[in-house]
Amino acid sequence: HNGEVLDLGFAPDGRHLASAGADGEVAIWDISGGSSYKVATLEGHTASMSPGCAWSSSGARIASRDPDGTVLLIRVWDIATQQEYPLCEAHGGWLNTVVFSPDGRLLLSASRATVQIRDARAGAMDQSFDGHETLVHQACFSPCGRFIASASSDRTVRVWRTSDGSCLATLSDHGG
Repeated sequence: HNGEVLDLGFAPDGRHLASAGADGEVAIWDISGGSSYKVATLEGHTASMSPGCAWSSSGARIASRDPDGTVLLIRVWDIATQQEYPLCEAHGGWLNTVVFSPDGRLLLSASRATVQIRDARAGAMDQSFDGHETLVHQACFSPCGRFIASASSDRTVRVWRTSDGSCLATLSDHGG
């Protein structure tokens, strides 16, 4: 990287590591042998912004977030071919999280006060989960994929059902 390294993600097989830097580069490293080396560079991200990275459960794809200041893009890459699936625009404002569902079919993203689920291949949004009052910092799928948890600056954690988008619980005992 030609700058700070700001995000990391291990592939499920533990053989590869993705690193995302302030230079806009997402690098894929083989760390399985005695010496580590770069096997791929995923290009096309906005320089000087930090892309994030998340692996699919199969390790065949990686999703990256690309906040270019005006439009927030989610990019999905096929690791074997280094080809990019069609881009999808997401949210308005800073894009904090991009994560694959446990089965790899869906992408979860979080920004501002919303959480969205979209098809991981086509990029089309399936659902939007609204209810937080301010910035959503983090969101994740449950291991079974039937639930989502989201954490916000509004001092709450919300638990959502993925099948219908209903909020099952609001955890509000955080002091900050």
